[in-house]
Amino acid sequence: METRLTLNNQIQQFEFFSEYSLIKIRIIKNFPKVYLIVGKIGPFKNGDIIETPLWIAVLLFKSNYCRIFFPNWLKIKWLEKKIYIEKKTENLQNIPFNYLEFGKILIANNKFKFHLKNSLLALLEIIYSIRFLKIWRCLKKLNGFINAIKLDG
Repeated sequence: METRLTLNNQIQQFEFFSEYSLIKIRIIKNFPKVYLIVGKIGPFKNGDIIETPLWIAVLLFKSNYCRIFFPNWLKIKWLEKKIYIEKKTENLQNIPFNYLEFGKILIANNKFKFHLKNSLLALLEIIYSIRFLKIWRCLKKLNGFINAIKLDG
């Protein structure tokens, strides 16, 4: 039971940190300056293109103040290419650190067609599984006392 709670807390922490990753948005209607505990946001004018933390982008999107530009790495073609390369190579490929959590938050809070949402989520999960297996195989090869391991990618 304790392990489950710890794992759940870690997942929530990863999601929390992912919400502070920056994303580009286009403002579609004027937004006034708003003061929050963490600081101020705004003012924004219709047509402004800005980079903002994901949590602000989701808040503005849900209130119909902006459109979110999806990062190139969260497109089906890019994900399929990365899966192909991950399968063919031994090393981990360079992808954003919090790709899984960031992608899930962005997908869950956007208006997608059902099949597109499921396709993106499935591709993210496939990449995660491939990378997990690569790491697991490398760890199984280790013998003796290890102080630290550095993973590239």
